[in-house]
Amino acid sequence: MLASIKPAAFVFDLDGLILDTESLCIEVAQQVLAKYGCTLTKEAQRAALGKRPLDCWRDVAKILKLDVTAQQLFDESEPLLIARWADTRPLPGARRLLEHLHACGAKITLATSTSRATYDRKLANKPWLRDLVQACVCGDEVTLT
Repeated sequence: MLASIKPAAFVFDLDGLILDTESLCIEVAQQVLAKYGCTLTKEAQRAALGKRPLDCWRDVAKILKLDVTAQQLFDESEPLLIARWADTRPLPGARRLLEHLHACGAKITLATSTSRATYDRKLANKPWLRDLVQACVCGDEVTLT
């Protein structure tokens, strides 16, 4: 019989696990691409998923054969996202899970490729999440060697 092990802490990703940011990103991408007479295909969505914004836009532009730079697409999408990050919603069950783990005495931490400024925007209307998270490491706080 295995001994019962009680984890002291959990590390979660933020986007796509705790918060539904994907829906917002897809909506904004469709809005930006519409200016160029394009629609966001499933292939382009899959290629962009989980990447940093400029890498996403580079892949989307390549797949859709757009004659627009990734930087230009980023520059058009970023203000739209900034205005709406605070409105992202938790994914089904995420809040309940975090509250349960917290009630059990576990520490909850986040690790995200999101910048600190964007992280703060995403949590702006979510005091419950800020209260549950003991620490977060953001993408712009990590040095890659």
